[in-house]
Amino acid sequence: MKSVCLWMFFLCLITLPVHAEEAARLHAFGGYQYFRDGFADGANLSGVEGAFSADVTKHFGIASDFSRASHNYDHLGTDRVTTYTFGPVVSLSPRAQIDPFAHILVGGTVASLKANNFNLPLYQLFASVNYLAIKVGGGIDVKVNRLLSVRGFQLDWNYLHGHNVSYKDEVSAATGVVFNF
Repeated sequence: MKSVCLWMFFLCLITLPVHAEEAARLHAFGGYQYFRDGFADGANLSGVEGAFSADVTKHFGIASDFSRASHNYDHLGTDRVTTYTFGPVVSLSPRAQIDPFAHILVGGTVASLKANNFNLPLYQLFASVNYLAIKVGGGIDVKVNRLLSVRGFQLDWNYLHGHNVSYKDEVSAATGVVFNF
């Protein structure tokens, strides 16, 4: 009986690398973000986006997304949007060369405006507002090798709500690289 238990233990040790391939994987994304603040009369903001995700199962994971985009209005001031969201992500074919994914992320947004009044750098007005943020979207990752992927695109519809005001016309797009651990 003792030798059978030892053999079973030995067989379990041998199969550990096989199970490690199917275990949870971590992903880190970093790249460029374009943020459209309103469709018709809005502003175009550029910035950076970073995301971390962990696979819970083969097709389901948890993600956190952080982004910051800004626009400079020629000596008048700067508009800045900072977003932090968290939520589930669904991956359709995580082990394939091309991996489409979708997510619903909830968190917050800080929108700020730093305005130079009368073009005098010493006289500035600063306003900041916090909003509830909901991002619904997805994208496509293209695998380069086991550790590196390229995010071909990520497109999100952003819903912002706060202070009895809702903004539904916010769209963001991102592209960059994904490191797979």
